[in-house]
Amino acid sequence: PAAPGHAAHAAPVPPAVAEPTTPLGAAFAAYERGDLTAATAALARGEGTILNLDYVYYLRGSIALLQGDAAAARAAFAQLAAMPS
Repeated sequence: PAAPGHAAHAAPVPPAVAEPTTPLGAAFAAYERGDLTAATAALARGEGTILNLDYVYYLRGSIALLQGDAAAARAAFAQLAAMPS
């Protein structure tokens, strides 16, 4: 209880984490949660509209590795490596 004449101080409330509004943001959020199916679906939703292809290739390769698909991972990372710097 607060002392008479003094307001009780509440613990600070952390800000709410906003849901990503872009397919790439949603893909990364799902990947970080470990939801590889949702991450793959978010990338598919953004197909042709995501401008940051380096992130797309990296994320596809990482997802493929975690799913045990070495060939798909290799292909995605090869696309990433072929991008101009």
